[in-house]
Amino acid sequence: MIREEENKKEIILSSSDEAAQYKENIKGWVDRNGHYWGDGAGAERQARWSSCTHVECEDCKKITPKHYHICKDCREKRRIAAYAEYERKRWDGKTPVYSEKLKKFFFDKESIAEVLEEMTAEDARMFICEPEHLWQIGPDVWEDVLFDCSGELPDEVQDAVDKLNEAIVKAGPVSWMPGEYAAMFDNIGVSKA
Repeated sequence: MIREEENKKEIILSSSDEAAQYKENIKGWVDRNGHYWGDGAGAERQARWSSCTHVECEDCKKITPKHYHICKDCREKRRIAAYAEYERKRWDGKTPVYSEKLKKFFFDKESIAEVLEEMTAEDARMFICEPEHLWQIGPDVWEDVLFDCSGELPDEVQDAVDKLNEAIVKAGPVSWMPGEYAAMFDNIGVSKA
């Protein structure tokens, strides 16, 4: 919503005299809101950034909101190029996958097959996921309060910690994150790369 409103506002580039001006009487850069940024290294850049609403895309020079240094189209091109560099790995038929393009996780063969009927895994930018586990509790959790004694927990607390850690290990993954391998699918009846 905020970004939509910004697109409707007046466009002021960081290179514009409206964004900032150098004032001789105080020897320094002042942004369009009257804030003084000084005369030192980086002062002009800071004053201009403070007041601009848009910048030129670093790649294509198209005007884009200042929250980005690269326009939406060039960001997508960079994501595609980055995906092309990932090592490929065959999907094992069980591990969840994540589509960077669709911003969605897939947990079963059928939902992946549906996507692959519409686009290639390359277009969907599919990644094999890695499991996320709960952290086990170690003795360092309480080191701040145990520093001037033996450093050991009372037996009943240590027993409870051991049981909790066993339950954490037994629970297995609690969530998934996109991993380091781009997914290849030829084992679900769809041969698209």
